[in-house]
Amino acid sequence: MCWQPFGRARFCPMPKLQSFSAFTQLMVETRGNPTKPAVDAFLAAGYGEQQVLGIVLAIACKTFSNYVNHLAGTPTDPAFAPYSMDWHIARRACPGGLQHAPVQQAPEEGIK
Repeated sequence: MCWQPFGRARFCPMPKLQSFSAFTQLMVETRGNPTKPAVDAFLAAGYGEQQVLGIVLAIACKTFSNYVNHLAGTPTDPAFAPYSMDWHIARRACPGGLQHAPVQQAPEEGIK
């Protein structure tokens, strides 16, 4: 398996999947602005333009989902808490134990 939680990249022994993983991470890190050699290397690994657009779509969907969940104050499912960036940041800041902080709610009259 090549997938690791954010910030914990590892080498994948399958070159084609390693290329996919590395290109996806590069797309996120460069905010969708990879170099031409990076795109060429991805295409040379056996992927096509459709897969490049698929990666863009997946990143867009995940970003949209994150934004909506942040605005809505959706709590992280406990099963996914160890993969949460907030969890990792809080764990480093408070190694003795973590309590889930309450989410501030918008005023009753709503956001204007």
